[in-house]
Amino acid sequence: MKDFPDLDAFVSYLRIERSASEHTVAMYSADLRMFCTFLGRGPVSASRDDIRRFLASQCDLQLAPNTIARRFQTIRSFYKFLRYSGMVRVDPSRGIRAPKWRLPLIENVPDPDVAKLIAYLAEQPESPTVLRDRAMIQTLYDSGLRVGELITLRLADLDFTGMSVLAIGKGNKQRLAPMSPPQALALTAYLERGRPVFMRGHAEHGIVFVTAPGGPHRMNTRGGHPLTRQRAFQIVQGLGQAVLGRDISPHKLRHSFGSTLIAHGADPRNVQALMGHSDLDTTMRYIHVDMGTVKAVHAKTHPRG
Repeated sequence: MKDFPDLDAFVSYLRIERSASEHTVAMYSADLRMFCTFLGRGPVSASRDDIRRFLASQCDLQLAPNTIARRFQTIRSFYKFLRYSGMVRVDPSRGIRAPKWRLPLIENVPDPDVAKLIAYLAEQPESPTVLRDRAMIQTLYDSGLRVGELITLRLADLDFTGMSVLAIGKGNKQRLAPMSPPQALALTAYLERGRPVFMRGHAEHGIVFVTAPGGPHRMNTRGGHPLTRQRAFQIVQGLGQAVLGRDISPHKLRHSFGSTLIAHGADPRNVQALMGHSDLDTTMRYIHVDMGTVKAVHAKTHPRG
């Protein structure tokens, strides 16, 4: 990393050994560059007091608690790496109390609204675009895919016999996600009568969800290209406005998958595996979303409910 060569090994570690996304690498790099700028020197010689002063400076800037907590986690990960690689003898981040990380509330699309989206698409005259959009909505909601997993989904990842989807998530981690019968029907219709229309004149690249001819603002006139993250968001947001009168996102449909499972009594550890969460704490956030169900159970079963 220019100006801070001590960070190069850590960035290589993130990319190669942890298979971190470029977004994660960029975020860690920016945090550490900010820390080094504050120090005015390389980070190897930093002390515990240096880190405490840096955190205090971040508080003085009145930054969001989550931002400060994330920057400290970056620093701690960095010094753990330096300690185990032998570049420092003592980890100066040890013994520093981590700032509290406040997890934001999860926003999802309620089940009745998802049903409205699917019913709306089912009622439209059949077209390749309608078939694609319906398969997209059902794959996000029924399999709980991240948008990045959706747009990189390959034909070979669909198992109609085993009724599963192979999702390749963060850090190239793989997991099997369920495929529902309605989702299988929607995908089959799209693959048989929608995608071939978009792929005319294109060499096969194997990605499931592709662009329609024309596209936004008449760009990408031939279609058949893998959907971008931005285009996937535009499609879902457009449907949200048309059917529900508000913006929704692929993330909110994925969250609906998790919160629906929890609401119907699924074990959080099973939900963790289905959604590809590395930390159970992330999954447990869905329990807080479903406090309405918790209160209803309490009222029905507790003697003083």
